[in-house]
Amino acid sequence: MSTYELAELNYTVERVDLRITGGKQDQYATTFGGFNLIEFFKDRVIVNPLRVERDILNDLEAHLLLCYTGCVRPDLGLVARQVGFFKAGRSETLEGMRRLRELAYEMKEALLTGKFNRFGELLHGAYQNKKRMNPHIVEGTAADLLYDAARKYGAIGGKLCGAGGGGYLLLYCETGRQHEVRKQLEKLGGQFTDFAFDGWGLQVWRSSAS
Repeated sequence: MSTYELAELNYTVERVDLRITGGKQDQYATTFGGFNLIEFFKDRVIVNPLRVERDILNDLEAHLLLCYTGCVRPDLGLVARQVGFFKAGRSETLEGMRRLRELAYEMKEALLTGKFNRFGELLHGAYQNKKRMNPHIVEGTAADLLYDAARKYGAIGGKLCGAGGGGYLLLYCETGRQHEVRKQLEKLGGQFTDFAFDGWGLQVWRSSAS
């Protein structure tokens, strides 16, 4: 199977067989691995690999913190609500979606040229527009509290990973201010996890061994 076929299989298992509502971005991102600009159309998906310099990736990794917000997202129907907002033509949802699409291309440019603080600012813009798109994504969770504290103590921007309702915050923070950000968020219940970029994605092979 090609990488595209594997990504579609992943999508089918989760969305069709298991009936978990959502899009295709997670399946394609994890199957292909690395850094890509992924474009979704009605009849196809195009994965554009980005040739990011190694020193840029090392520097970016050093500026990112991954913080667990203290709860696992239950099935809150967040995606269904979002679809409902879209079908109803809710203006804030439509504008948030439009801006998120624009930000993806702007972030690509910032990443390829190593403009890290700009990258962090765009992450913040994406966080705000994700809430515009669906105001319920941080409802009843500590995510917003932790994010506001991170910004107060030195983080430039961040991303709520997943559909919302808890989970992880990925924060962009200058290296000299990371200690204070970690200390303040840990006081609020945040838990930091080490991580590293992986460029391989899903690997599948047929063994010839007996």
